[in-house]
Amino acid sequence: MHSMTGLIRRILVVSLIIIPIPSYATAKKPVISYDKSTDTITANIDDASFTQVMSRIAVLSGIEIRMDPTAEHDISISLTEMPLEKALRQIAGNASYVFIYDDPKPERDKDQATSRKPVLVGMQILPKGESSSNMMRPLLAPIGEAFIREKNRYAAPEHKLVIFNHAQERWAARLKMMPPEQRKQLLAAAQEQRQQIEQRNTKRQQRQEQLAQRRKQHQQQHEAKLLQLKATNPEAYQRMMQAREEIRLGFYPPTR
Repeated sequence: MHSMTGLIRRILVVSLIIIPIPSYATAKKPVISYDKSTDTITANIDDASFTQVMSRIAVLSGIEIRMDPTAEHDISISLTEMPLEKALRQIAGNASYVFIYDDPKPERDKDQATSRKPVLVGMQILPKGESSSNMMRPLLAPIGEAFIREKNRYAAPEHKLVIFNHAQERWAARLKMMPPEQRKQLLAAAQEQRQQIEQRNTKRQQRQEQLAQRRKQHQQQHEAKLLQLKATNPEAYQRMMQAREEIRLGFYPPTR
């Protein structure tokens, strides 16, 4: 019985050791910045996870990136203020990919119809040489992304200087491209999440206020007791104040 138990333990230990660790779990963290006013990427990527890099760009730029997990690999590249689309091409390297743009419908300004440049809204990434995949998945959770984008859209004060935000423009274009029911459900879920967070923040603030009030009451009661001691027993009050001052200054009576 003991030998069987020992064998099972050894098997468990070996099993734990040989579990493969995904490359992105040990890869170096990439340094990536995005300028929302110029829609450019600056990056210093040294042997980092491709998935991690693309996820970060999706968060910053507002582009929806869907990827086949088997396209994962480590990359190293440096970019300086490179336009988003060009940067994505450089980072994608030899992987197969497809860009998705919104439908540039003409916009009317008074009586004149004006054309608008298509907005890059999505990217699909597949393993090298592949043209389709059943394993495509978004790198960002749709509801979580909707929560962030909608929060950013309404967060800026009215008096704040408005800088053209390509990421928010891209998000707005993506919303327009969604089927109405999908868009409605997504925004409703994001709104519900926002309300839940606001409710938790409100409860947390109420608890903090209650704690501050109890501390204030305790301090007032303590001060009242000190005043009473000072009036009824001045010598005891002076000894207490002296002891407090010694503790504050780091003077302690010698131990016996």
